[in-house]
Amino acid sequence: MTLTDQLHSQAFSSEQQEYLHGFFAGVQQSWPHVGTRADGLLTAAPQEAPRNEAAPEAYFGVALDDLAKEERFKFDQNPLDIWDRLVQHADEDKFPDAAAGDVCRFKFFGLFYVAPAQDSFMLRCRIPACTMQAHQLSGLAEMAEDWARVTSISPRAAISSYAS
Repeated sequence: MTLTDQLHSQAFSSEQQEYLHGFFAGVQQSWPHVGTRADGLLTAAPQEAPRNEAAPEAYFGVALDDLAKEERFKFDQNPLDIWDRLVQHADEDKFPDAAAGDVCRFKFFGLFYVAPAQDSFMLRCRIPACTMQAHQLSGLAEMAEDWARVTSISPRAAISSYAS
């Protein structure tokens, strides 16, 4: 079903349909259409080249130039795709590269680099629904004993361990 068919369905009142027609007409005219046809020539006809090269590139509706630094890092590379780099950093005993966005991406795995205060990590483990089993708490306590200098339980259902 096309957008036009959806607009003419009984799901919208006539006033809503009129508003939506005007709204989408305005959206379509907000920037020029410039596409590349299959033969390599430029065209202004969307039906000949559906991808609009003139439209600003956006991330969740925000122009890339307007993104915060952390959001730009997430746009450039999904933070969940850097597991291998995180393991490599651990093997080489090196800290994340701030310029490459690693500090931001490591947070997705619960690792917070606490520089410039000190060259160490804080591991934050979220506790779903603020409940855990005894064996889970025992495992976290063993990790804290082996690797942490300080461990705390926050009122927001998280256990934070600061590396020694």
